[in-house]
Amino acid sequence: MFSPGPRQAALSLAGAYSQLLAASSFASAMARLRLHSFAPEPAWLAPLQAQLLALAAEARHWEEARPAIQAALLGPVMEQAAAADRAAAAPCDPAAIRKLRERARAGGAELGSAAAGLAGHLARLRAAQEGYEAALGAAWRELAAEEAAMSALAARVAQLLERLAALHERPRHAILAADQLYVLEPVSLDFGLIDADGKEVPVLSMVLDLGAGRGKPAPVPQEDAAAARLLQEIAAQRAGMSPEAQAAALCTAVVRLTDMFDREVSGPGDRFPYLAQMWRSEAERHRGTEKTLRSGVPVEELPGLASLRQDAAEWGLLAALARCCQRFPGLRSSQTVPRHLRFRSPRVAAAMPA
Repeated sequence: MFSPGPRQAALSLAGAYSQLLAASSFASAMARLRLHSFAPEPAWLAPLQAQLLALAAEARHWEEARPAIQAALLGPVMEQAAAADRAAAAPCDPAAIRKLRERARAGGAELGSAAAGLAGHLARLRAAQEGYEAALGAAWRELAAEEAAMSALAARVAQLLERLAALHERPRHAILAADQLYVLEPVSLDFGLIDADGKEVPVLSMVLDLGAGRGKPAPVPQEDAAAARLLQEIAAQRAGMSPEAQAAALCTAVVRLTDMFDREVSGPGDRFPYLAQMWRSEAERHRGTEKTLRSGVPVEELPGLASLRQDAAEWGLLAALARCCQRFPGLRSSQTVPRHLRFRSPRVAAAMPA
């Protein structure tokens, strides 16, 4: 039987796959993110744009690496299920037990490869973010006289992104196992500044996907009171700030977006260690059973052999979940035209979604 249990194994597998989906979602958001030039152009803007390109490039590289990482996560589960079926059909065959142990060891190694691939991506992404933050820090130092106003505006931007993230239903176990349509609603968010002539000038544009599964409609942030309030506060807080200070504060949205993604897939959100423990336990359990079987102990005295049918059933359920994960990208439905969240400052309308 699974250690620490079939339910935990299913939650961990779905959670790990959800981490890969989150990385792809972030890559998609970075591909659609634009930092616009404005006049007069501050000296710090070009270096910031260059660092944003580096951040986007690393996010793009993830999509190239993802298929192999996904295969290393899901493939061994289905192979182990097949081996468990064969062992259950021949419970006294040492070769079948040995195959289970070998597959479990191989599954652990492949999982390690997948975890290393994700960890390497996160490390490179953090390095690129540090470059972006350093360039943005130069802007903030140059505008130190307006730091209080910039901090207040940046805080509202962070709250808006957090609120929009809360409207998004992440594809975790219940959604993945349901094997049903998952609806994505792209939302366009255009952060703009008010220039010296009182005109709205675009600074930072992004498109984020808000999702819903199990037959639920996609979230409509335009109808969310908290998001609407934050949009109005952002519009109002720009008043009295220089265009450069507004831009520097609004550009913290990239840092917040990256931090939110990092928090989702690392630390307590990382399910790979649980799967690694599962594979280690499986390999060790079958190693012990194989050794005892060779020692000549009567079959009826081996609890490991008696549970082979249950093992096969549990692995079969986990393999079914792995196949649901494989099918999930094909079950996503997305609108082609993003929705725009709009707010109005005294003279201007600006588009702001998640």
